[in-house]
Formats: sequence, structure tokens, C-alpha cells
Amino acid sequence: MHVPRRLQEARVRLARATEELRTGLGRTPTVKELSQLMRLPEDEVVEARLAANGYDSTTSGP
Repeated sequence: MHVPRRLQEARVRLARATEELRTGLGRTPTVKELSQLMRLPEDEVVEARLAANGYDSTTSGP
């Protein structure tokens, strides 16, 4: 499955933002908090999360 470049980039930014907020807040950040930090609409944060959860770098496909 091909992941669009925009989602690949958002996935990387999401990982960084999640870790930054988790460290600062001491808990898993909400979509709204991630959206504000990443300056993305909440629906794009959700889409990036889904892409991150659906992507497994250890598989190379069929």
C-alpha cells in the first residue's frame, strides 16, 4: 500500500509532536493539542494518526 507523501511527512511530524507534548504534559496529548502544535486541522491530525497506525515499516508488501 502506497502512503501519500503528505501523510508520510505528517506522520513524522505527528511522532515528534506527540513525544514533545507527552513529555511536557505527562500524558498522551489530545487531537486538539496536537492540532494546535502542528498547526494542522484536527481532521488532518486524525488522518496522520491513522496512517501511522496502519503503516508497518517492517513489511515490504506482497
